[in-house]
Amino acid sequence: MDIQNSDSKYRTAAAIVDQVLKQALVVVVPGMSVAAICSYADQLVEANCAVVFRKEGSIERGVAFPTTVSVNRIIQNYTPGPDDDYVLREGDVAKIDVSAHIDGCMAAAAHTAVATNAPGTAVTGRRADAISAAYYACEVAVRMIRPGQSARNVVKALGLVASGFGCAVAADTYTCQIDRFVVSGKNTFANRFDPDMPVPDFTFETGETYTIDCTISSGNGVARESAHSPTVFQRDVSRQHSLKLRTSRTLFSEVCRRYSVFPFLMRDAVGDSAALKAGISECVRSQLLAPFAVTMDKEHGDTYVAQFKATVSCHYSGPVRLTRALPMPNVESATVIPPMSEVGQILALECEQATMKIIDIGANLTDPVFRGRYRGKQAHADDLAQILARARAAGVVGMMVTGGSLKESAAAIQLSREHAGLFATVGCHPTRTGEADAHSGGADAYFGALRELIDANRDVVVAVGECGLDYDRLHFAGKDVQLRHFERQFELAEATGLPMFLHSRNTGGDFERIVRAHRGRFSGGVVHSFTGTADEARQLLELGLYIGINGCSLKTAENLAVTRTIPIERLMIETDCPYCEIRRTHASHALLEQADSAWTAPDAKRKERWASDSMVKSRNEPCTIRQVLSVLAQLHGVGEEELAARLFENTRAVFLAGVKHELD
Repeated sequence: MDIQNSDSKYRTAAAIVDQVLKQALVVVVPGMSVAAICSYADQLVEANCAVVFRKEGSIERGVAFPTTVSVNRIIQNYTPGPDDDYVLREGDVAKIDVSAHIDGCMAAAAHTAVATNAPGTAVTGRRADAISAAYYACEVAVRMIRPGQSARNVVKALGLVASGFGCAVAADTYTCQIDRFVVSGKNTFANRFDPDMPVPDFTFETGETYTIDCTISSGNGVARESAHSPTVFQRDVSRQHSLKLRTSRTLFSEVCRRYSVFPFLMRDAVGDSAALKAGISECVRSQLLAPFAVTMDKEHGDTYVAQFKATVSCHYSGPVRLTRALPMPNVESATVIPPMSEVGQILALECEQATMKIIDIGANLTDPVFRGRYRGKQAHADDLAQILARARAAGVVGMMVTGGSLKESAAAIQLSREHAGLFATVGCHPTRTGEADAHSGGADAYFGALRELIDANRDVVVAVGECGLDYDRLHFAGKDVQLRHFERQFELAEATGLPMFLHSRNTGGDFERIVRAHRGRFSGGVVHSFTGTADEARQLLELGLYIGINGCSLKTAENLAVTRTIPIERLMIETDCPYCEIRRTHASHALLEQADSAWTAPDAKRKERWASDSMVKSRNEPCTIRQVLSVLAQLHGVGEEELAARLFENTRAVFLAGVKHELD
């Protein structure tokens, strides 16, 4: 499996875990069954995993470790059946631990909540101490997963956080190096310092991924097995043994058939079969199956255990958090971490949150409206910086700034030099082709100047265009002018080796005919802002072109039906801002209303009431590409994370293959 595909699967698994954990936390209330919460979360994980990467066939996917809800003094692994259930009571401290994997690429996260009918009232006392300590311990550990940092320093820091709150790191909790189908790799270490079990002497390296289980007790943290029988088991795939009992052999055969390396619920494996249950003991004694004991703090009294878990990747620039940090629970501890303390300084370190990576292939950022000017009048302050910041917050890591004329192309190049992640196209839009004839040196000089722009700026220019044909707006440039200068731009593409950024509107087949005649002269490209028929889409795909989708591509029910037929492998995504927003009258708007997306559009105000933290009504922005992504994900029946990763790869392969960039 290639690295990019693996990265996409880790991120998708993390997004599923984040979503399920948030949904599970909602039902942590007095009167709720722990067994019901665990079952609910596992069902959500399975359902979400089932709809991603479907084109890869029968890959393994689903729960990586059964959801656990360990309450109060219980440290870990409590996921009961109906016969050993617990009903939450007011004030119970519940730790929810959720995990998922896609083709062996796993992510896990845990969060602690207090079951209460008064969520507005802050929790105090030893509950607050344990929860605060576990929360900050996790934040500290996450920030220390960086190249050159040592495991020993992580253990030391966790101990400092815990002791600062008068708490202790719980025994038998670990930071685990994970890999594909590996839940506990060679660089796994215990988070609690134990003089009899020294921490391995190693440092973190770029490319490694870890799950960090920060479980803190207000007691002494010493673990003992509870009265609850283990319900989670795992195969030891490296061990072989001849089982004596037929029931044992039948059970182990069933386990091997249904489960691989990931832990599973024994009750799911045996069902109601007494014969299969009878085989558990021998399989465990033979070490073919390993039970996960339900452990609890030995100390009685006012003892509570809290847990926070994160999945983190070690990047060359520092830690990248794959699972998201949820807000700290409503607790008030008497202990405060001094900013200048050792722990406080670690907390001040930067930690990048992994986001989906999107490239907007069509952003008209040279338009004056992005500088606050509308029809020649300054309506508000220049807010391009805020627009770019909102885009980055939405996961837009790259934008192709459209050049539709000689002047615009130069401006697009200038913007690309001023802002990281921006690239330029250079060309002449069909409605602007009259400018070439009106140029002081004639059309030859005009296109010669475009060629000079490209040659002088090959590090930021990624395509020839926007160019093509537009018969809906012949009042700007006649058909003969458009046809003549469209062909000139194939010369540019051939001479420079650049792909093309193409435009087609209502051309009666002329566009497809001309592109077909010149297809051998350019490496590839995209027909952006596609609004055509299914037959037109088919012809473009046959020509080896990609198709760009934005809000204008999703106006009608027919548009949606056509878009659904375009393979993801040939799609790209764009906003065409400041145009082509998805409006309430569009057929796609209904899909937005029913979407369960992690992104919410910022508020929009009229330009007369402009505010720096708001969008402007009717001025589309790059950040709204998340709405286009949401609609496309629903039309194609895939998750947004998976779709974003695949669209990113499509765009990178066509437009960024020969350009140095830092979008990965």
